[in-house]
Amino acid sequence: MKTGTMILVGIVLATIAYQVIERISTETLNVVLGVACGIGASIPVTAGLLLALLRQRARAEMYEMPEPEPMPARVQPQPQHIAAPQMPQPQIIVLSPQGQFPQNAQMPAQWMNAMNAANPYMHEQPNAVDAREWRIIGEE
Repeated sequence: MKTGTMILVGIVLATIAYQVIERISTETLNVVLGVACGIGASIPVTAGLLLALLRQRARAEMYEMPEPEPMPARVQPQPQHIAAPQMPQPQIIVLSPQGQFPQNAQMPAQWMNAMNAANPYMHEQPNAVDAREWRIIGEE
């Protein structure tokens, strides 16, 4: 019974293969044949590399001297300290308004001239740096 089923399945598969081959172009058949030959050529090389790797591993295990197992000592379990997860610190960015510098900063004369030209009223506000606006973004 099994032999008859195998023969019948083989005939059906051969018929399907013949019909598919008749309908496919020559270039497609050439590509399929090239891929099949490439896979077939790589099988012996892969098997040889696998065999060499397994032999090398078996030799290494054979020549290794097994270390004697140490006698187990009585070990008392020590409590594990689990640190509480720390929340990441918020990123703080301080932005100075343009043209406002600390009063004790020493700036080159050309910078002062450019700053006075850009902000002509800067000299009237001596404490302009102290008047900052603070905004908190995100969670507190």
